[in-house]
Amino acid sequence: MLTLTDQLLLVARAYCAAESVSLSVAGRRAFDESKLLVDLERGHSSPTLKRSDRALWWFSANWPAETAWPADVPRPDPTVEPEAPRRRSRETVPDMAEARVA
Repeated sequence: MLTLTDQLLLVARAYCAAESVSLSVAGRRAFDESKLLVDLERGHSSPTLKRSDRALWWFSANWPAETAWPADVPRPDPTVEPEAPRRRSRETVPDMAEARVA
């Protein structure tokens, strides 16, 4: 059984081959970060589960029609968009000084 990282890289590589693009381009398209898939391949990155799920969904929704989806990876339903990961703002992080007082 493939790990989520292995599944994501397998799908990303197949997409890159079908579209004749680099992992950097695929990363920018799927994650809006050109270095993420390259760093993931090198073992220097680990996206959250939500980001990974969303990227797999993005690949599924944008998959080239003439290309077979990798058989070892369950294909997400391209019509059901997953929840976008929330970015933490400074306002949502509790002030540690206030937390100690309480």
